[in-house]
Amino acid sequence: MYCAGLLFNLITTDWIRTLEGGAALSGRSAPDWLLQSELLALFWPLTLVLGRLLVRNWQVPMSFALPVVWIIHEQMLRSLWAFVDRTGWQVYFLGYAIVDHHYISQIADLGGVAALSVLAACTSGAAWDLLDSIWNGNENRTSTCRASIGMGMAISLLLLSYGYGAWRISQTHAAEGPQIWLMPENILKEPIAGLPWQPDEPAAPDILLWSELAFQGPSIHASGSENVQSAQTSLPIDQPTSFQRDSGENQSQNALEELCRQFNVPLVIGYTRTDHSEAVDKKYNSVAFVDPKDGLQGSYDKVGLVPWTEFTPWEGLASRKGLRFSHGTNYPVFQLRGRVPSKSHYFAAAVCYDVAFPRLFRRYMLEKQAPDFFVVCSSERSDGTGQMSRHVLNLAKVRAIECRRTLVRNVHLGCSGRIGSTGRLLDESIPTLLQSPTPLGKIPIDQRLTLYVLWGDWLPTTILCAMTILMVFKFCSRDRSGRFFLLRARS
Repeated sequence: MYCAGLLFNLITTDWIRTLEGGAALSGRSAPDWLLQSELLALFWPLTLVLGRLLVRNWQVPMSFALPVVWIIHEQMLRSLWAFVDRTGWQVYFLGYAIVDHHYISQIADLGGVAALSVLAACTSGAAWDLLDSIWNGNENRTSTCRASIGMGMAISLLLLSYGYGAWRISQTHAAEGPQIWLMPENILKEPIAGLPWQPDEPAAPDILLWSELAFQGPSIHASGSENVQSAQTSLPIDQPTSFQRDSGENQSQNALEELCRQFNVPLVIGYTRTDHSEAVDKKYNSVAFVDPKDGLQGSYDKVGLVPWTEFTPWEGLASRKGLRFSHGTNYPVFQLRGRVPSKSHYFAAAVCYDVAFPRLFRRYMLEKQAPDFFVVCSSERSDGTGQMSRHVLNLAKVRAIECRRTLVRNVHLGCSGRIGSTGRLLDESIPTLLQSPTPLGKIPIDQRLTLYVLWGDWLPTTILCAMTILMVFKFCSRDRSGRFFLLRARS
């Protein structure tokens, strides 16, 4: 079981090995990839012990035992792995694999990705019960009974999930939100001649979205003594550039505000923010929201940093890159004022790996003013395999369903576009590398509230509590000879 878990983790996280141009086992990231897979594989034998306890000792059908065991396995990864990397293992859960089954995946708004994992594990367990019954034939009535129970449970869950999904999708009546355009990184380095929209036309953008760390200007609150590349004076005023000369202390803020005035459209852009307010300078992987009239409206600092890439959980354990970022602590919800005051909308921002943390999005949704939609700035230039890009897209789809909110993504060298509140990607034709400003149209606004937002991860908690009570009861019960049930000889 350990070897099986090791093989699974080596395959699913193979993109780590290819970071920084690594090949075979020669890259700087290869030792991290191998060590992490070896440690993660330790959870699999623990899962096997619990599974054998349920199936062999207690004669529980696999269609029931496998969902229970799998959910506990995933919860152990989330909680116990946090002692290793401070964030917990948040990816490659079973439920993400079935998110593209459009109707079935809608149950994520009830129990999150755990509900999808339960469904997938139950159907897999029912298939095992059926094969076990066929193998044993009519000689074992227990196998036949378990197969009947398992198939009945799996079919019932599938039908209920499908019916619930069809009902929720039929309820979706999204209003039209603001117009959004995705902006390429090269427009900040090689400005285009003129803007591809007219300010008064209906298709003009209400907001511009850039990718993660697209703005490479000076850090906010940076020292005024730093030399900053100035804008080329030969460029027309409507050709924006990310570099502006400023001798003050707020070089990035002034440069971002000038950039926004040149576009004359509110913008959301990824950049590096430096905070000098404490004894030790802190840098954040941030997203700035800037309005052309009112200037910088605030920043969101990335909360879900990537361990050993953006920060070091344990100094000296691994060192793959220049580790420089601090975790964000604020969860701002921004107001986007429309051309008509009554058309204002609220939105929140996330950065790349943030989409793996459902609690982040749930916290936003529980704010006094919940966001009408989310914007996600991301960059997947380090993924040489494409595996991470496909999986992160699945993560974003589940987050959209959990919150019933549209996610708008600008992913450099990844999958960009709008993900509707039912988890469907609305813009599949957008290339992975944007070469010019790309209009997406209006953002669908869905303001439904979900059970998952209200109750959070109630399903794994319920399973853990029920399993704990059952095990305590079983361990406390004794047979006539006074031995614990686990020590009884099998007949």
